[in-house]
Amino acid sequence: MVRSIQIDEAGQVRAWLEACSRPEVEAAIDGIHREIARVIHEVGPHCLASGNCCRFEAHGHRLYATGLEVARCVTICREEGRHITPEDIESAVLEGNCPWQDGRLCTAREGRPTGCRVYFCDPRLQDLVPELAENAHREVRAIHERFHVPYAYGEWRTMLREIMEQNPFVTAPPATSGRLAVPGSSRPRGLVDLRILVGK
Repeated sequence: MVRSIQIDEAGQVRAWLEACSRPEVEAAIDGIHREIARVIHEVGPHCLASGNCCRFEAHGHRLYATGLEVARCVTICREEGRHITPEDIESAVLEGNCPWQDGRLCTAREGRPTGCRVYFCDPRLQDLVPELAENAHREVRAIHERFHVPYAYGEWRTMLREIMEQNPFVTAPPATSGRLAVPGSSRPRGLVDLRILVGK
């Protein structure tokens, strides 16, 4: 069961959302993501693109993220025209998955948090996942501290729910929506095969 957590009023959530627009914060987060991608590329885990990593209840795992990571994902997906609503979150809770999962596909590739980026199902490398997750979380927490961004850490859908309750505007589509090109890349943001998540 996903329980509510107490976020420190709208000011804390607003600080997360504002931090997402700071180039130095985005650059720091991108650095963590690049390092994760490098390590995963080196170990070369197998991914069957089953989508099981996003089916939390069915496979006995949970996704956790910091407030900054959650706000970043919400912001990026909203800019892409992939905003979600409180109803989407409640549906995901009932179904036991992520609100951005579409069949076996991830629709939040650019915005997904470090927990998504380090996880893979290859049993041969299962010992590496906790190590990667711990290191990534430590680095993300350091970003909160370095840039004076309020810190909170919680279950993914619970954090999404709290952000939307404190800032309902994030559920509304932006003035211009659609697939946007990732800066520095010719590949559009959008539906992606989960094999891409592990650099395959």
